[in-house]
Amino acid sequence: MADVDANICILLIDDHADTLTLQAMLLRRRGYEVHTAGSVEAARTVAGAQRLDLVISDIRLPDGSGLVLLEELRQRFKLPTIAITGLAEQDAGPEAAAAGIDRVLVKPIAPDQLIEAVERLLGEADGGAGGGASGAG
Repeated sequence: MADVDANICILLIDDHADTLTLQAMLLRRRGYEVHTAGSVEAARTVAGAQRLDLVISDIRLPDGSGLVLLEELRQRFKLPTIAITGLAEQDAGPEAAAAGIDRVLVKPIAPDQLIEAVERLLGEADGGAGGGASGAG
């Protein structure tokens, strides 16, 4: 297991409960603090109440677009973002790039693929140290 700053906080958003549970467990086992949400509205609530370092969201959510949500949170809190999609990367890529999304992962996602994307993105954001945006703003 890699040494992870326990202060790194990730918001994980997916409306599929089993996927959300498994991905959250995987990230927690790596030492990350993980908050979860199953909808756009729930994610906004969590983001407003927690200090976050990274947001990961499925692009299709029951109450709106995960891409729109990621763009909103990225702009509001200056956070790195990962979009998860069941679409082929060439189909989701241009829209994600236009929204400023940092990474796009295509389902099915292997555990190592998720961890690598998170670690790489957090390392690019600030050398791997915690200290992202505060939700109190």
